[in-house]
Amino acid sequence: MKKTALAVLVLLTAFSLFSAGLTVESADTVAAGKGMVSLGGDMGFYNRFYNNSGDYVEFTGNTAKTSISIPLAVKYGLGNNMEAGLEVPFVLSTFTTAANTKLTGTGFGDAVISGKMGLMKDASMSAAAKLSIGIPLGKSALDASSADFPTASGFLSIGLNVSGSMKLCEGNELSLNAGYTLPLSATVTQVYGITFPETKITPAGVFSYGVSDKHKLMKELSAIIEASGFFKATGSAVFTAGGDATAAVMIAGSPDIVLYNQSAIFVKPALQYALSDSMSVTAGTTITMYMLNDYSALPGNVFVTVGAGF
Repeated sequence: MKKTALAVLVLLTAFSLFSAGLTVESADTVAAGKGMVSLGGDMGFYNRFYNNSGDYVEFTGNTAKTSISIPLAVKYGLGNNMEAGLEVPFVLSTFTTAANTKLTGTGFGDAVISGKMGLMKDASMSAAAKLSIGIPLGKSALDASSADFPTASGFLSIGLNVSGSMKLCEGNELSLNAGYTLPLSATVTQVYGITFPETKITPAGVFSYGVSDKHKLMKELSAIIEASGFFKATGSAVFTAGGDATAAVMIAGSPDIVLYNQSAIFVKPALQYALSDSMSVTAGTTITMYMLNDYSALPGNVFVTVGAGF
């Protein structure tokens, strides 16, 4: 039971690393003294999951998961092709087990504070780099009870994302992203209220990538197609010297717990409608093309985002 709790904890670190809706961003930065704010909604229901062979199989019994993520994001231009950003997601999730026990989670996810700097920009091309810090605000498996479903990862994280954009023709822009997010280690003594010897959790870093093509169909309407994904290398939970090594072997079978790799590929078709020169609404759906050994990072089936400049 304790080994399972640890495994679930490390798997859940991917849950808050991917925001609702479209994730591939343009390399452009917000103009100095200007800002952008957006509010989104990402909704999904699942009664199947991806196992460690990449097969999409049904949960046993009545098991199912529903999730709603509502991220609020703000960007502000600092000048010299630099911008500051803040994103705070609010998460509502339920997970019904095979025994018909319902776990619920309502609260904030991981807030992300970021700084973005333009590296180059001309009439048709631009490139930028963004440094971000993830801060868990909501309840995680580290302080959740057995009846809670976490809304945050429980780990601080540092991320770097590099983006490039190219205007292929009038009204058509191609963007490429590549990034790496590193959750920081933490020493814990309980998960879901289950106590065990002092354990150092070392979540795996996450490599992310994506490509997006935005094509203007008419003056107010654009079509967007995005392909993105992530790869998460093996993470581990290591019992430190402060714990009881004998108990560690009894709980985990060995002092180290090694978890499976995780990876996923998503395709997101969307439409964006300009309500005015400074306000737009984007709606689309997420198609999971491939996923390995994860249910916590399953995206919503549909998403809607409203953005406005100020």
